[in-house]
Amino acid sequence: MVTITIRSSGEEEFLSPTLGIVAERGPIPVDEIMKQLAQEGLLNLEASTTWPAAHRGVPSLLSETGQAVVRATIALRESGLLASEGPGIWRITRAGRRLHSKGEQVSFETLKRRPPYKEYLRKLKAEAGRRDWQALRFDSYVSGRLLTFDGSSHTAPSALAYALEYSLKAALAELRGGLVPAATLRCHDFPKLYHTCLDHDLLTQTYVSDDFLEYAQHHFERRYPSGQARVLQERKYWTFGREDLTTYDDCLLQIDRGLDEIYASSEWSLGNRALTIHGRNRLSRAFFHDNVYAIARLPEYRRSVDDGRLCFPEPERLERRELLFCSGDDLPCPRINYQRAQELLTLDLAALFIYPQVSGPHADPARVLLTPRGAHLGDRHNVEWILRQLREEFGSSSVEFLQDSRTQEVSIVVYDRGSKLYWASLPLSQEHLPSLARNIYTRELLDRWIDGTKKQFASERRVLRLPDPLKKSQPNG
Repeated sequence: MVTITIRSSGEEEFLSPTLGIVAERGPIPVDEIMKQLAQEGLLNLEASTTWPAAHRGVPSLLSETGQAVVRATIALRESGLLASEGPGIWRITRAGRRLHSKGEQVSFETLKRRPPYKEYLRKLKAEAGRRDWQALRFDSYVSGRLLTFDGSSHTAPSALAYALEYSLKAALAELRGGLVPAATLRCHDFPKLYHTCLDHDLLTQTYVSDDFLEYAQHHFERRYPSGQARVLQERKYWTFGREDLTTYDDCLLQIDRGLDEIYASSEWSLGNRALTIHGRNRLSRAFFHDNVYAIARLPEYRRSVDDGRLCFPEPERLERRELLFCSGDDLPCPRINYQRAQELLTLDLAALFIYPQVSGPHADPARVLLTPRGAHLGDRHNVEWILRQLREEFGSSSVEFLQDSRTQEVSIVVYDRGSKLYWASLPLSQEHLPSLARNIYTRELLDRWIDGTKKQFASERRVLRLPDPLKKSQPNG
């Protein structure tokens, strides 16, 4: 063993001696710098015969002292006083030689007067802030997912809403010079925060409807009983279920990618944290579990993580996406398999989200896909041919059966989330379809209903920001 006593609080005491050693002997490896520091008595070492002779009196680079010396060389490099000659080898620069020739003591105050070091400190501060935002976003998001899986429909949406607020404010935190008023940064107005990002050319490749931002904000406001009462008074009801989590997944993973673009790195992404946090295996697994949006970004996340930092439990799951999609016996089984879940990636859930209305059905294709209602009603009425034609016209995730709880009347409902008049109902009754059997008369009636419904959907379109493929084709659904 080697006992090391450092006669300083950190690396500052090594700044001047290191600069002097490199000036006199450079280019020089960092371990040779440490040997010279020891010989000059700047490291107080008590050698032990249990160490090989080559290592006696020389601290390990991994020791506290070794790391302090390494940090001192990095500080000198970032100040433009040293430069790297190769891995772990340092040489002095012209600026460093001029400073050394003056004979003055080098301290952090000396370095702070140098523009390169000021930029280095700014970078360190920015990276520390990004790590903090990453931790807040990840913990809130994954906690919300776990609470949703556990059936906590009251607390889960609040945690997810916090994750959305942290994500938007993480983007705004990248702006310098007071471009955003302090009142905006303190507010909880999700539409305002999102549009402030867009106004400053942030998150421009994300697509989230104002309806979803308002929906999430109401989940945030419900964290207090008074807020819940206010939402109920305004909206008459509120709703949240496991299928709604899928839209949060789409929204938050879009913004996560947008933050990567701002940072020019995936190092501070949600997926990077899921793959690198220690001792929190359930959180890591819950991030990917039943989350096709996270799994779609797995290659980007893997590239951002050095093999030595990978801490994901059961890493073999990372090689098989269907196993990652179902990431543990302690988490509820996904309602559809991974192959079918990939359909969700094409639905633009957040971009086309419509705030559920008390007076109409919830036009959520994730709900239609994940928890289809009324399949037994279709079997009972023998209308598979009608259902097949409607799905061809409007999309499979935009057609479902509904039964009126008062009259028990069964209808097929179709949706177009791009329209203000976004739903239409085809009652399966004698009045609308005298015969459900497939014949010329019934086909003509169905064709007229489809044409009328398409005209209804086209009559008044919503103003939405949509991804380019949608802007070109404007498909229904």
